[in-house]
Amino acid sequence: MDSGPNRPYFLTSNDGGLNWGNWRYIDTLNYLVGDIIRSPFAPAACLGTKFAAVYPSYLSSQNVLSQFILASSENHGNSFIYNSILTVQSPVVNDSAKLSYKLLQSPINVNHLIFIFPNNSATDIDIMMVETFDGGQTWTNALRLNDDGFENGKMQDLIWADFDSDGDLVVSWRHRRNTNGNGFNKASEYFATFRDKDSLNFGPNFKLSDSLVNYHPILNESGNDFMGMELENDTIASTWANTRDGSLDIWFSRKSARTGLASSVKLLSSESQLFSVFPNPSEGLFLVKSRNEEIIEGLYLYDLKGELILKKPCQASDIELDLKNLNDGIYILEVFVKGGKSTIKLAKSGGKI
Repeated sequence: MDSGPNRPYFLTSNDGGLNWGNWRYIDTLNYLVGDIIRSPFAPAACLGTKFAAVYPSYLSSQNVLSQFILASSENHGNSFIYNSILTVQSPVVNDSAKLSYKLLQSPINVNHLIFIFPNNSATDIDIMMVETFDGGQTWTNALRLNDDGFENGKMQDLIWADFDSDGDLVVSWRHRRNTNGNGFNKASEYFATFRDKDSLNFGPNFKLSDSLVNYHPILNESGNDFMGMELENDTIASTWANTRDGSLDIWFSRKSARTGLASSVKLLSSESQLFSVFPNPSEGLFLVKSRNEEIIEGLYLYDLKGELILKKPCQASDIELDLKNLNDGIYILEVFVKGGKSTIKLAKSGGKI
């Protein structure tokens, strides 16, 4: 156990971050985290002057069960209103799974909050959601978002979620429904589900990633196991880490939230690069060199929106790439050799990697 105090902290700024007030604890008497929970995570949401955060609590004098508590404020954190969101019969415990949770506030209704969390069933971990339409006073019953077989032993984790500007919602996670065996260290994919702003129902689960990838121990190391996702104009942009070639790869996908169809799935970076680039950053001239004197058969250059801006067929182990006519910034270079392909970020001139 941490020596404590094991409590979430709060700081606020009213001038764009130039100055900050004194810190305080978010939890308080009768709504304390307690001393059993180590380093309590308190995801926050803020829209206008309304701030909200959720944190876990386990203190028998408050509740014999563990619970999640919402702290909300409309005066920049000078005072908080507290509501218990839900109690948990069997807290999720796993030394490897990424079991964080997510609080979101609707961009079109400050009183509409959703809370997404992992939950133990009898045999596995599911992705669950509750929501409130009155600022946290009342909450819906928990809704299971992963639509695979109930209590099939398949673990879900690595939750992410996002509203777009008009209130549509996507929730995503790492899933193991299509692998043999149970537990964390199994092959996995990334799934999502979509809900239209005018509905209370989610559509069927669909894949964000394009393949089932075997587990690799590198995912247990700090910083190597992650997912991110944003929704805008009914288009999902997501990134994730996997180890399909035995090293850590970072993938990117753009996909329609309504149809589940991908417009692109790209490798952004890999620890097993088939080539090197020098200098990087550069004012415009880059030397692309294959690692094992393999012949480079093609170069593809994309901007950060995923748009193809240069296609260069070639047949050489060293290629000079002239980007002096492009604006300064970050670009994605995809290099094809006979043995496969790799991707790297290029920084032109003042751009930073």
